[in-house]
Amino acid sequence: MKKVLGRVALAGVGLALALGLFEGVLQLLTPGLAGTFRGFYETSPEVGYKMKPGLDLVYSNPEYRTEIRSNSLGFRDDEHSLVKPEGTIRILVLGDSFVESLQVDLEETFHQILEQRLNETSGGAKFEVIAMGVGGFGLSNEYLTWEHFGRDFNPDWVLLVAGSMNDIGCVGLDYPVDVEQLEERVVTTTNALKGSRTGRLYRSFRTYTILRNQLWRLPGGYSVFTGLRSALFKVLNQEDAQATEPNPWLIYAASGELSPATRQCWEQGYEFIAEFERSVRAQGGELLVVMRPRVEQLVESRLQREFDFWDLEPEASQVDPDRADNFAEETLATLGVASLVLYPYMRRATDDSKILHFKVDRHWTKAGHQVAAEAILEKFTGLAK
Repeated sequence: MKKVLGRVALAGVGLALALGLFEGVLQLLTPGLAGTFRGFYETSPEVGYKMKPGLDLVYSNPEYRTEIRSNSLGFRDDEHSLVKPEGTIRILVLGDSFVESLQVDLEETFHQILEQRLNETSGGAKFEVIAMGVGGFGLSNEYLTWEHFGRDFNPDWVLLVAGSMNDIGCVGLDYPVDVEQLEERVVTTTNALKGSRTGRLYRSFRTYTILRNQLWRLPGGYSVFTGLRSALFKVLNQEDAQATEPNPWLIYAASGELSPATRQCWEQGYEFIAEFERSVRAQGGELLVVMRPRVEQLVESRLQREFDFWDLEPEASQVDPDRADNFAEETLATLGVASLVLYPYMRRATDDSKILHFKVDRHWTKAGHQVAAEAILEKFTGLAK
C-alpha cells in the first residue's frame, strides 16, 4: 500500500512539474497574449480599480481577438489633452464593460464611431469623445470616475451608459454625495473581491486559456465549462455560487411584478443618477443616460431559456422584455434627467437578422456598436440643437 501511495505521490509531483514547465514555456512564447481579463486591472484609491496604465497586448478567445491598449490614466482610450481645444464640443462616456469594449478593437467601439459620425455630420463643428469605462463598474465607481478624472476634461456632455436591470441598484447615500464615504465603500468592496479564493482562479494562466478555449469549441462545451466552474465555486466559496433566485428584472419582464424592496432599490439608484446630473450641470455640462438592453430582451429564445432555467411559466400576453427600460425612462423623466433607451433600435436591427451580441461573451459585436453609435448620434443631434 505504501508503495502505491508513493507512486501516486511521485506521479502527482511529476505532473505538477510538467504543467509548471509547460506554463512557463507558454508565458515566454506569448508575452503579449492575455488569457483572462483579471491581469488587466489594478486597485485604485480613487475609483476602486481600473486598467493598468500603458497596457499594450492582445486578448484572444474563440469568439474574438482584440488589441488592448490603455492610456496613461488607465482607461481603454486614446490619450486626450486636459485643455479642451477651442471650439471643440467634448463628450465624456462613462460606464462598465460595454464602454470599455474589450470585445472589439478600439476603432470599432461605439464611442469612437460616434466621434467620427458627429464630425462627419456636424457641418463644421469639432467633436471629441473621451471614454472612461471599466468592466464591472457600477454607479458608485462611475460617479467617482467623474469626480476624480472626468470633470478635469471639462466635457460639454456626459453620457452614462447603463443597463436598467443590473447597473441600477441601491446606493444608500445622503445628498449631496460625500465623495470620501463613496471612496471608502468602493475600495472596501474591491479589496473584498480581490481577496476571495474564487477570484484567484482567474489569473492569466496560458494553460487555463488553452484548455478553456478548446473546450468552448466543442458542441455544448461552453455549457460544460460553466457548469464545472459553478460547481467548483460552490465547493471553494459559497458566496460566489450562482444566485439561487432569478434577477428581479426577469420576474418584472415576465409578470410586471416588482417587490417593494426592489422598487425602492431601483428608485434609490435613479435618485443617485439625478444627483449625478446635478453635479455635471454644476460643471456646466449636460448628462444623457443611455440604457442598454440585455441580449435576452432582443432574442426570444434566450429569454425563454432564462424562464425555463428558473421554472417560470409566464402568460405570453404578460411578457414585456422592455418593461424595465420603460420604468427607467419614466423615472428619469420625472427626475428631469435626459435618457435614451437603445432597446427599440437594437430590436429592429435584431429583427433584420443582425447579430448584436456575442453568443458566449454576451457583449456587443461590431454590429452592436454600430447600432448603438447611430442611435446615440440621432438622440444627441436632437438634444444639441
